[in-house]
Amino acid sequence: RIHSNGSAQLWNNIGMCFFGKGFHVAAASCLKRALYLDPFEWILCYNLGLVHLSAGQYASAFHYLSASINLKGDFHASYMYLGITLAKLGDASNSCRAYEKAISLDEDHLAHLNYAVTLYNAGEIDQARGQHAKFQRMFSKLDQEDAEGEWDVMSQAQALQDLLSQAEQQPHQPTAAKGSAPGES
Repeated sequence: RIHSNGSAQLWNNIGMCFFGKGFHVAAASCLKRALYLDPFEWILCYNLGLVHLSAGQYASAFHYLSASINLKGDFHASYMYLGITLAKLGDASNSCRAYEKAISLDEDHLAHLNYAVTLYNAGEIDQARGQHAKFQRMFSKLDQEDAEGEWDVMSQAQALQDLLSQAEQQPHQPTAAKGSAPGES
């Protein structure tokens, strides 16, 4: 029994526990309860955006990530995940704008990698190579322990590297790379 069922933070934590276990419906339900209790808490909108993105509900993810950005416009990850969402919705130009904003707020290796995937899928091979190179430079500067823990990131980066290498020999075939965050596919 929950003794403090009026706590938005408690419902947020429970929701994210469900999300971590892959129970998207339960996670969304708990997070929506939290949002009902505290409608102006940006992290609740952000977390709901992540849940919907992971569940493949891109319009809902767009809604909640946009709300998160409206409430806290300086959190770079909101823009990165908005970029992924917009790419999934087929809006490459606004997706690129979201990645650029994310990178302007914080030079994050994941933003560069996801930006490179989106550019590749949009047929912008040279720009994708540039973003992938920036990702590689940043990733190589991570502590060995941090880098080893990101096997899914390394896997996605290698898959993109292979596709970029193939693109030198043959014409581009869009949708060959996944436009998703590591661990989200």
